[in-house]
Amino acid sequence: MNKRNLWRKWYIFLIGICLVVGLLTGCQKEKETSVKPVQTLTLWHYLDSSASKQALLEITDTFNHSQENIQVEIQYVPDEDFKKHLALSMADGDMPELALVDSSDLNYFNAMQSFVNVTEQIENLDDYLPEAIASCKVDGQMKGMPLGMNCAALFCNTEMLEEARVQVPKTWDELQETALKLTKEDRYGFAMPALRSEESVFSFLPLLWGYGGEIAEIESEESQAAFLKLRELSESGAMSPQVNNLTSGDIGRQFMEGNVAMVLVTSALQQTIQKEKPNLKYVMTLPPSGDENKECVTAIGGEVLVVTQGEKQDAALEFVKFVSEKCQMEKLVDQIGYLAPRQDILSEQVADSKALKNTYEILQYAKPREFSVDWPYVSVALTDAMEDEIVGEIPQSVIISNLAEKLRKNREAE
Repeated sequence: MNKRNLWRKWYIFLIGICLVVGLLTGCQKEKETSVKPVQTLTLWHYLDSSASKQALLEITDTFNHSQENIQVEIQYVPDEDFKKHLALSMADGDMPELALVDSSDLNYFNAMQSFVNVTEQIENLDDYLPEAIASCKVDGQMKGMPLGMNCAALFCNTEMLEEARVQVPKTWDELQETALKLTKEDRYGFAMPALRSEESVFSFLPLLWGYGGEIAEIESEESQAAFLKLRELSESGAMSPQVNNLTSGDIGRQFMEGNVAMVLVTSALQQTIQKEKPNLKYVMTLPPSGDENKECVTAIGGEVLVVTQGEKQDAALEFVKFVSEKCQMEKLVDQIGYLAPRQDILSEQVADSKALKNTYEILQYAKPREFSVDWPYVSVALTDAMEDEIVGEIPQSVIISNLAEKLRKNREAE
């Protein structure tokens, strides 16, 4: 082989190498340019129990690892500040892409800034309970996905009851008497949240309804009796006036630590107790009635997952679709301690969990709050009146009169 042929072969070989490298580089560049940028979404919520926070962390982490293009980050906003912060973000056009809102507040927020229709993203929508759908449907569209149901319930420390030789109270007068017997220097007999927040109204409505009162008839004898009971509980020493500064989560923790014997909070406290104080002996039951001739009643509640309008709404809808999957939703509601809004999951919960079966039985006596645009204003007016009654410095007649006037003005302004 002469030198000329040898150089020719080397020349052809080098050209081939360059072509291959060029093709590979071109493919790599094409691949790099085809990679979609990661979209980061923010999810606001106000759930303050450790079980709820952990459940949300786990489901967002699972979603984030299930695909490469969307990352959901969680931001906790205290319940007492949540409505204000979300309303301000809507006014400023700086909303989170996703939010968990109270079922009674959806219409209010949706009137400010219409949420995205999520009807197509909800798996097996026909399996959802009517009471769960009712809070989310606006003009035939699902403006959010129901994320679970709970109810207000009375929790009693059974060891303390046995020690004091008293029974679980059936009426509010019995509860006050029992709470006084359970009250000691280092603990109160009873507590319920009265901070200006939705969870306080959630705990108060069973008291109002238990006496036969109604928000629409706030000046009735029955409604006034319910507010008077708050004053009596505080003035007698059965309940600390500091409940005006405590959240439902705070009161739940006080119950678990043995600083209060009976509490009226969300049924989801069961899950927190199971996780943090599994050896605590307690019973969860219906809130008391106004008297022996009236029925016990409670309030149904729950959260709704909503998507706000914006550039990232399609990505946010993917998260809703993911959460609506049966395997994801059943894990989420079980961890939080909620009843599922889907009948197929709910049936399994009731069959498999004694605690959730108890919640379901209490739920049969539940009434919903209003699903109206002006509900937040009603809620604030109620909690202001609750605080005044518990402090006890203003005559009750003035408190009720002021409350009735606020409600009237609000209704007239609709």
